[in-house]
Amino acid sequence: MPSIDDSKCILITGATSGIGRALALALAKLPSRPQVIAAGRRKERLEELSKIEGIHGVPLNLDTDLDTLKKSVEDLISRFPDLDTVILNAGTQQETSFKKPEEINLPSLVRELNVNYVSNLGFITYVLPHFLKRSSEGRPSFIITMSSGVGIVPAPMVPNYSATKAALHSLSISLRAQLHDTNVHVIEIIPPLVESELHDASGLTEKLSKIWMPLDEFTKVTVEGLRKGSPNIPVGFWEGLFQKYEADKDDFALSMMKRQQDLLVTPPSSQIMSRRAFWLRCEKKEFERRAALTPTTAKKLIDAGFEIFVERDEQRIFRDEEYEAVGCKLVENNSWPSAPKDIPIIGLKELPESTDPLPHTHIQFAHCYKRQAGWSKVLSRFHRGGGTLYDIEFLNDASGRRVAAFGFHAGFAGAAAGALAFAAQRKGETLGLLTPYENEAAMIADVKKALGGSGKGVRALVIGALGRCGRGAVDLFRKIGLEEDDIVKWDMAETAKGGPFQEILDVDIFVNCIYLSSQIPPFVTRETIAAAGKQRRLAVVVDVSCDTTNPFNPIPIYNINTTFDKPTVPVDVGAGNPPLSVVSIDHLPTLLPREASEQFSSDLLPSLMEFPSRNTARVWVDAEKLYKEKLAEAVAAEGL
Repeated sequence: MPSIDDSKCILITGATSGIGRALALALAKLPSRPQVIAAGRRKERLEELSKIEGIHGVPLNLDTDLDTLKKSVEDLISRFPDLDTVILNAGTQQETSFKKPEEINLPSLVRELNVNYVSNLGFITYVLPHFLKRSSEGRPSFIITMSSGVGIVPAPMVPNYSATKAALHSLSISLRAQLHDTNVHVIEIIPPLVESELHDASGLTEKLSKIWMPLDEFTKVTVEGLRKGSPNIPVGFWEGLFQKYEADKDDFALSMMKRQQDLLVTPPSSQIMSRRAFWLRCEKKEFERRAALTPTTAKKLIDAGFEIFVERDEQRIFRDEEYEAVGCKLVENNSWPSAPKDIPIIGLKELPESTDPLPHTHIQFAHCYKRQAGWSKVLSRFHRGGGTLYDIEFLNDASGRRVAAFGFHAGFAGAAAGALAFAAQRKGETLGLLTPYENEAAMIADVKKALGGSGKGVRALVIGALGRCGRGAVDLFRKIGLEEDDIVKWDMAETAKGGPFQEILDVDIFVNCIYLSSQIPPFVTRETIAAAGKQRRLAVVVDVSCDTTNPFNPIPIYNINTTFDKPTVPVDVGAGNPPLSVVSIDHLPTLLPREASEQFSSDLLPSLMEFPSRNTARVWVDAEKLYKEKLAEAVAAEGL
């Protein structure tokens, strides 16, 4: 999931006090400097917030009828067309005793229900057309609900309040399932008892202050979760309870929705797979330690009725025993060619070079749809064997966005490799062997150490900064200490005029994170590098996209992929000019193999769940259609 750092314009309801106000102040200070719209009813507090840089106070009353609410939302979108994030924080709370039914104020409880739930439901309904339009354009949006731990375990003294939060919790799960194949992301914040003016009305502030979480502590944890892109942010006491009892509900809800859809559209019996199974093959690429299926996702597939066969592999980051412990069946290394033909073979990187026919169904990154070197020979193996290829790179959701990708970790690791290469170059050395890191923290510490403690003073340019890959590169640069102004973030708007670009030569590290689908002018050329001479600042190019053999490669200054044991290739810049090297490793995410695999496999899981219905499931139908088109091109190219 993208990070709140990708947000351009954030609206927060109930922003004139407590949690809402604290979040408005904190989010306005993010390095990305989003526009923050603080919405609420208290005019004097809105005026006070509007005096703070980056915050706009706007009046908004949620205790109203739906027609008025709809007009308010439409007016907000008209006034703030870049609105891409809503944090639904407004709420009210009151005690209710059912031992004294004669004292229960039902109109007041209905108002509590309307403010805490119905208004949020209405706001989401009215803002979704705007967000879905953004999604169709490839731009992310966020719906962030503020439920409560009492929505999981009710607080009996505030039963109606607890019920409204339970409804919001349930709605968040359903929304996330329904919108999973769009670029609209649903995040649920689950606070504990937090320091708040909400308790003043009940006269409980003094008593509760002894046990509540301080507001600044809650805000810090919540913002960290939003920046990480966590779909659920349980805070304090509720974190452990959520992980134990609630964490799997998203997957179950998504699986349930897909099964219901399958019941509504049942394919002919002749089209249903005879076996619900996957065969995880080993990876033969040197240094590749990632896995398309992790023990975590394998268990979820097994729980859903799949058989999972896993080839033994000492190179994989996950031990064989981890798979066996969750119910996978271990098989011999590289035994997939003799697997039953009705079991799909799943992997990551290309198969070893061979001319043998391929009779199985394969799910993998094949790197042969964009006419890369040897593309037609790869596809001709499927033609001769009668197999089918589902290229993971082209599994797309309804908005055209890839359902699973290593993009974020590719950008993150690529930026790290670039920074390490730059640090080595400053010492007059060449970057040596790169080895996978145990986790992200270890990688960041290593890069900082190589740079002398911090990346401060280093200047970097990322092209494709709004995509998964680009966000990863930007995130790494932030975490190693680059100043925000020294991270130049470009995307399609900045490159629309066409290269080459002088700006690339004026930074230390250039990271290319674009997805290349057609010919574009080069970003940098040998000629522009030569013309800059000794005035060139550029020292390292990281080509995460790695379209080395693509005739449209926008970085035509090198022609080989580098490797973990030889991470860089020098560019001939002429005598007397500062050195320039290129990092062009085509499996960078394996530098963070465990984290990258877990994220990728989790994203791929919903599509794997519907693979048995691949003849009707849109993701797989579209992928097979593309395969047949590319296969026809390969057959023609090979003269078969």
